Amino acid sequence: MAKSVYRSLCILILIFCTCSTSTFATPLKIQIELAEPWGFLKNSQEKHLPGIKELGGIWIEVIDLISAQTNIHFKKSTAPYARVVRNLEEGQIDLSFLAKTKSSDQKTIYTALIFITSSIVMPKKGLEIKRYDDLYNQRIGIVRSAKLDPDFDSDVALFKQSYRDHKILINMLVQNRLDAIAGNGVSIFHLIRKQSLDLNINNHFVLKKTPIWLQFSKKSKHLDKVAKVAKAVAYLKQAGALKSIIDRYGNEGIVIK
Repeated sequence: MAKSVYRSLCILILIFCTCSTSTFATPLKIQIELAEPWGFLKNSQEKHLPGIKELGGIWIEVIDLISAQTNIHFKKSTAPYARVVRNLEEGQIDLSFLAKTKSSDQKTIYTALIFITSSIVMPKKGLEIKRYDDLYNQRIGIVRSAKLDPDFDSDVALFKQSYRDHKILINMLVQNRLDAIAGNGVSIFHLIRKQSLDLNINNHFVLKKTPIWLQFSKKSKHLDKVAKVAKAVAYLKQAGALKSIIDRYGNEGIVIK
């Protein structure tokens, strides 16, 4: 009897130890900019959860695919862009999707290139910006801490005003409280279309093509997962899964390599 009980306990312990490690492992913390169409709250798709909000957006769908491919669990959250950058560099989170900067060169690991997007300037209705010099003497709104183009970012002769996100920028532009806004083309075009605003999305000036990387914080305790995540991204790109997600939200100016 004692041997039988002992054998049963050994079997249970073996089963527990050989279960998928993703079930018991500490989840990786990923934080995403709280902005459409990247990461935002939307109504739950579950019929039994009416009125409940859930996270949706490009980055949420991408990280869910990575999770399914790697069997790694991610704890997802959103924050304003500047806070995401700070939290990643300080190691408060493990990874995020961001552009390269001089600071990130020192503090993060560029794990996988996701795509190349455009940093643009969108003028208010009736104003045209065809070259860089047209930016001078204009009130230009930018997202706080965003890095768009080295020359633009460091140009102290430009009149730039910082705000929390693209949605605020667009509202200020429509109200003629700004002459132009500078930011990510996908975000700007998506919000203009969603709100059916009377702005010509073809009337914009491209500042720079910007690569967006999935980056791990060098202070993360899960750097052993870097190679596995990078391999998953490469597979998803080759399979066309990333393109499928982006196409549903608007793919203006995006290049997947």
